[in-house]
Amino acid sequence: MSAIPPSHMKDRLSGAYVSAVAARAAVRLHGQGDAAEYGVDGFLQQIRRLPNGGYTHSGLPLQYQAKASTTAFFRNGKIVYDMEAQAYNKLVSVEEDDPPTIFILFHMLPDEEINNWLILNQEQLTLRRCCYWKYITGSPTTNTSRVRVEIPIDQRFTPEALIDLFKKFKKGKL
Repeated sequence: MSAIPPSHMKDRLSGAYVSAVAARAAVRLHGQGDAAEYGVDGFLQQIRRLPNGGYTHSGLPLQYQAKASTTAFFRNGKIVYDMEAQAYNKLVSVEEDDPPTIFILFHMLPDEEINNWLILNQEQLTLRRCCYWKYITGSPTTNTSRVRVEIPIDQRFTPEALIDLFKKFKKGKL
């Protein structure tokens, strides 16, 4: 029996996934774990090397909102997730000078397989299944409960995808 609710475990594992991808992409991750619920879980920011050999963050950050789901499903080349309407509205209610916020969905094994969410041994640390990302734009919804979000399955949240997101962001194509 777990000492914390499975929903908290899901949140922590999705945070671990984002952290691992950011580390592998050599991207700074900050703000993760803030207890306040403002619709942003953290910030991702590129790092650059200085002429003196040191490092510093570079450019504007990408914001992200991460969710973990054991009920999302695949259909027609997309992963389908029913997002809470309030969370959706936070993602699309942006001001002109706000940095973009990407939505990251960790598609997890079903709740019945809680012991298989994370595999750990001397050779590897494995989070089962993977995350997908989407830059959600549009108008706030008038729905009061949920909004269906579909993410193409080729939009996996990987180190390469994160680096590419920064390239698109810099070119104004995100």
